[in-house]
Amino acid sequence: MLTFCQGRENMNEDIKRIMADAGVKQWQVADELHKHEQTFYRQLRYELSEQERNEILRAIEIASARAALHHSGYKKVIALKQSDPELYAKLMSRDGNDD
Repeated sequence: MLTFCQGRENMNEDIKRIMADAGVKQWQVADELHKHEQTFYRQLRYELSEQERNEILRAIEIASARAALHHSGYKKVIALKQSDPELYAKLMSRDGNDD
């Protein structure tokens, strides 16, 4: 059950700060969650379950990694494949590549 917060502007500030620190926009996180940007924006107005928070934090991580890969080149892609195979597989499958 969602709980409406009287001071909505302070709801989920930690998630918003994490997005800002990661250089990720809300629309990018929404895209990773397969949600419309406005739906995600509205979701942040309410208290989130632990599962929702974890999904959002993982989406932030993926969106941040995707942006870094986009700007970094082949060597960093190989390093990511070795250091975090699960994240690498997620990024590559989203782009339609197998390996």
